[in-house]
Amino acid sequence: LYSYGVQRAQLKRITKKGGLIIILDVNKLNPFNKIMHYIMIKQGVDTGIERLVFPCKIIKLFKKYNINLIRYKGVCMIPHFFPKLKKFNPFLEKTFLNKILAKDYIIIGKII
Repeated sequence: LYSYGVQRAQLKRITKKGGLIIILDVNKLNPFNKIMHYIMIKQGVDTGIERLVFPCKIIKLFKKYNINLIRYKGVCMIPHFFPKLKKFNPFLEKTFLNKILAKDYIIIGKII
């Protein structure tokens, strides 16, 4: 979200009225995000210049440009590189910590 004006224009340009915008991104608040970012760079998925965006910034963008927030949810509390702990994800995803510390987040908005 480099420029709100550019982002708004792009969202409105590519999404019809009544259309959905679905954003899935790594949660900047997750304590493992630095480790995950390092691994993604090492595996060639990221370049190292990417910047994570706080989910609250996207939600503010939606409000500012009259995009109806349909859903905000954290996804996957424990990253895949801790396979023995992944069994706790279903339980942890039901807690209040999910929106704050989940590895990823999904935000769905509707153009009105």
